[in-house]
Amino acid sequence: MDLSSPLWKAITIYAGADSIGFLVSVMTGSHLHLDLIGTGAFALPALYTLILSSKTSSITLSQQVSSIAVCLWATKLAAFLFLRALQLGHDARLTDTLS
Repeated sequence: MDLSSPLWKAITIYAGADSIGFLVSVMTGSHLHLDLIGTGAFALPALYTLILSSKTSSITLSQQVSSIAVCLWATKLAAFLFLRALQLGHDARLTDTLS
């Protein structure tokens, strides 16, 4: 198992973002940020892939395009869900889950 592989780095990035989200939840008692951090965290490994591709030539054009698409999707969805939660003041989808 190669812990320096891009997969493990992506897992580490995602787990780190989710850990930050958990800490914010525990410290503030709020869950409005969950979609921003949870969904937005998908953009971080994709961004890492793009940065990696600029430094090496081991990533193909289709991987670069996929990374851009995931980054755009995650950013757009996270922003939409976060703004909706801010406008409503709560996220009804999470009421039962977090109670």
